[in-house]
Amino acid sequence: MSLRYLMTSNFDENMTPVEMRELLYEFRKEYRILDSKVNLMSRERITQDERIVEMKQIINNTQKQLTSTKTNYNKTLNRKLTFKERVGGKIINRI
Repeated sequence: MSLRYLMTSNFDENMTPVEMRELLYEFRKEYRILDSKVNLMSRERITQDERIVEMKQIINNTQKQLTSTKTNYNKTLNRKLTFKERVGGKIINRI
């Protein structure tokens, strides 16, 4: 029995009490199925929203790290090397 029939039934169709009870049981069954699907979709949406927030935080942190790395790189490029660094060939990191 489809949900469409259950929703459009008039309950005036000379039904016996047993048939009406069966109709109501079917309606309850269909309603529970649909309600569980709605709840599942709602939980999935909430989970996806949480994942989106986490991904945005990761992107923001990565951008901050990239900016910091670029700044350190530019500082290293633009500073003059000491005599020890020139002779030894090894750059001493000063932050």
